[in-house]
Parts: sequence; structure tokens; C-alpha cells
Amino acid sequence: MKRTLPLLIALATIALLATAFWPKRAPAPAVPALLEPFEFANTLPAIHPPLEALAADVLADPVQRTAARIEWGPPDVMYWTCRHLPADRPRLAALLMARYERIVIGSPLLAQRLIDALGAVQDASAIPFLLRVAELAPPEEEHLQLSAIRALAKFPRDETIVLLFTRLSADPRRSVAAAALQEVVRSEDFGTPQAMNDLLAMYDGGDAIPLLQQVGRRRLVDCADAVLRHLDSPARMVKQNAIFALLAIAHSRGSEEAARMLDNGDESRLVEVLTLFRDAGALLPLERARKLIDHPQGEVRKQLAVALGAGAGTREDAAVDALLTRLAGDADPVVAATACEHLYRRGRTEAVQPWRDRLASGRGAALREAVTFTCEILRDPVAPELVRARLDHEELPGVELGNLLAGLRFYADPTDAPRFVRRILAAGTPADSRAGERTWLSELACAHVQSLGAAVGPALAEAVRVATTPHATLSALDALRGVLKGMAPADQTRCAEQLFAVIRDAKAPLVLRREVIDTIPWFDDAALGEQLFALRKEVEEHALAQRIVHLYASFF
Repeated sequence: MKRTLPLLIALATIALLATAFWPKRAPAPAVPALLEPFEFANTLPAIHPPLEALAADVLADPVQRTAARIEWGPPDVMYWTCRHLPADRPRLAALLMARYERIVIGSPLLAQRLIDALGAVQDASAIPFLLRVAELAPPEEEHLQLSAIRALAKFPRDETIVLLFTRLSADPRRSVAAAALQEVVRSEDFGTPQAMNDLLAMYDGGDAIPLLQQVGRRRLVDCADAVLRHLDSPARMVKQNAIFALLAIAHSRGSEEAARMLDNGDESRLVEVLTLFRDAGALLPLERARKLIDHPQGEVRKQLAVALGAGAGTREDAAVDALLTRLAGDADPVVAATACEHLYRRGRTEAVQPWRDRLASGRGAALREAVTFTCEILRDPVAPELVRARLDHEELPGVELGNLLAGLRFYADPTDAPRFVRRILAAGTPADSRAGERTWLSELACAHVQSLGAAVGPALAEAVRVATTPHATLSALDALRGVLKGMAPADQTRCAEQLFAVIRDAKAPLVLRREVIDTIPWFDDAALGEQLFALRKEVEEHALAQRIVHLYASFF
């Protein structure tokens, strides 16, 4: 005991001295209240502007800002930039061409991006430059040549461009010839029947396929003789496309060749020829259709229904309806639904009544299938009222409500916005319900409401303001991002003012303010950039101000 007491006194003295002389540290700052984690569906790409893009002179010059982010920006930034080009396009084109000359040897992929951008800028001063690249690019830089062809295709066609495409369509390199030929086919100057005949006489094999498809889609009857020579092609795809073209222009040889294919018992060949009748919009020979109606393979019967529905003419309406009615009673539900769809499109609306009944009172898989068929496939005008009645007046599980909301979205009616917003505002509350093992009803409502379009923007902006839980706030903000493009000017101004108010609000959580800053580019309006940039002086947090500068350099 006599030894312990002095030891305790010594330890106490050391502790007091350490407390007195140990370096003092400021207390740790209080951690700001953050919102709960939320995974945005509509999120900006990761952006990291280089220091050169953040320089004061670049930020102050719209042409330099645009040229800088064309060079460094990820694809989303690039696409946004090409939709919002500055007024001084000649200067922008000059900057891009000068930059190309400096980096083409060491950075061919960046050079390709600059060529693609020149196609979007579409300033006439770039045409001689693009012509030179398209014709004189070295063989090892074939990708630059292809990009130049695509860029030139975006300009109004003149004699020089058309002649270049014609010349390159005979290039020994298949990729270059195919790219040029595609643009030749698209050209109005080479879209005449005589020009198509010349091209069909010039090209064989796979090169003729896009020409044959053009004949069929455009119903170029005067090209029949040129198409006939491709019927003897050893390449199966070429022959099929020749049959398609002849069927489309109602040539007898097309019907004869297709009939031979119908006599083939192979399932895959039957499906192919039925697809040709469908694509050509030609009436399938009914005597052969009657033989196929009891085919053992469901895929053949399904394609038979499609071909009958796509190619029926007024001359055979009654016979076609009878065949489709038989297929509508098929044991295979996919075949039955396909036949029912084509009966409905031919005016036989009574065929869809059983599906409407399932929509009005069904549950589980029956309801899900009815929603898909009546709302998504048919866009039946009777279906929305049936869906709204169930959403408004029935107590249903989250899975059923999710199916009904999924059907309602296909009608894009802004008056349905409250039915979606009410479920979004329930996020993070006991009122939310499960719509699947890993999905909440609020999440489905957040995704589906975006199908209603820009007209629901004000309702979602109000939901951001009145939401009572962090999860609901971010869900509404996520949905708002998806509908901001194309918004009416008055609605856009009102929504932007509400979002700018949140950015200024020092009491709002930092995470929310940052997400609102990230929402401004979703308006797809470059005019809002200056307002956003001005806010960097009003926010006190350095991280928010820096985010504003980065977004301004990236999008505005």
C-alpha cells in the first residue's frame, strides 16, 4: 500500500500535465444532415472538365467552351453540345479543323470525334476539308474516311458530294464502298427507278441487298426486270430480298417463288416466307393459308396470323376474317393473341372483349397479360377508363397497382398525373407498398409517369416542394428530370424558378441542393446556363459552387 500511493500520485500528475500542454484541436464540425441514399435512374455522366476548360477566357467565350467540351466530353456531353451549338458556327468549324490538323497524327480517335462534330455543325466552310479527308485519308486511317462520309451525308447534297459518293461506292475496301453506297441510295438524285436499275445491274451479292430493299419499300414497279436477275443469286439472303421486292410490287414471279417456299415443309423456311408476305404487305394465297392453319408448330401459325393481317385486301376480307377467327381460338395463347390483335385492327373490336373483361376484374398474371395486350399492343381506347376506375376505387396490392399504372402510361394523358404523383409522394412512408420482391410501387410510379411527357413537369416540380420524406423528394426530382425536355416555355420558367429557389436555400440538405443543380441540364435549354452560373456567387458552400462551374463548362 505504501508503494501504490506514490505511483498513483505520479500517474495523476502526468495526466494533468498532458492535459495542460497537449496541442489543442478545434472541435470537429457537425456533420450536415444528409438525405438517405438514392439511386437516380436519370443521372448525369461522370464529368471531369480539364483545367483548360475551366479557364476564365474559355468560360467567357461560348465558341471556345463548345470546342473544348467537344474534345474532352463523354458521349452524353457531346450529344448535348451538338444539340446546342453557338450562333457563330463558322468560327467553331474553323477551331475544330485547326485542332484536327494538330492532333490527327498522334490522336486518330480524337480526330474522328472532331470530324463527327463537323457533321453536326454543318457549316459550309467545312465541306472542302471533309471532301479531302473522305477521298485522301490513308488506308490505315479508314475510320476517318468513314466518319467524313457520314459527316458529308448530313449536308445538303450538291454535285461535288454526290460525285464523291458515287466514286467511293466502287472503292475496293468493302467498308468504304458500303458506306458510300448507302448514301448514294439515300440520295434523291440516285433514287429514280432508272438509277436504281443501273445500280442493281452493277452490284451483286450482299451489296445488292439494300438496293432490293429500297425497291420493295418504295414500290418501284419499273425496277422489276433489274430485280429478276437477283432471283438466281446463290446467296440465300439476296434471293429472299429479291422475292420481297417482287411481292411488294405485285410481280407474278415474286408470287411464284414465294409459293414454292410455302410448299417446303421446313418450319424455318415457312416462317421466312410468311415474314416476306408480311413485310411486302402482299396477300397470302388463301388455299395455302388454309393448309397451314393446323400446322403443328405454333411459330408457323403465329406468323400465318401476322401475314394474313398485314396483307389482306378488300377482295378477300370475309375469308381472311374467318381464318383469323379460327386462329383466335388457337390453343397456343401467343397465336390466339396475335390473331385477335389483327382482327381488332381490321375493325372486329368484339374480338378484344374477353381481354377487356380481364382488365376490368382480373388479378395476377391474367391482369398483367390483359394490360400488355389492350394497353401496350392495341392501345384500345376503352382500356384507360377501366384502368382508372380500378386505380381510383379498388383497394389492390402493390403488384396489381403497378400493372395498372404500367398500362396507363401508354396513353400519355397529362390528366393522369395525380394518379402517379400520389404514389411517388408515398415513398419512404408506410403508405408505400411492395410491387415486387425488390421493387416499391413508388419506384414504378416514378418510372412510368415520365411516359406522360413534359406536360406533367409542373405537377412533379410541386411534388418536389411538398414531399414529406427525403426518398419522396428525390423520387419526384428523378421523375422531373425525365420530362423536362420539350416543356412549354411558361411551365419551364416556373419549374426552373422553383429549382433555383432550392439551390439558394441554405437550410436545404446539401445533397438535395447538389441534385437540383444536376437537374438543370435536363431542361435541354442552354439559356438556363447563365442563370445557373450566376448562382455560384450566392451559394456559400464551395463544393456547390464548384459543381455549378463544372456543369456550366460541360453543358452550357
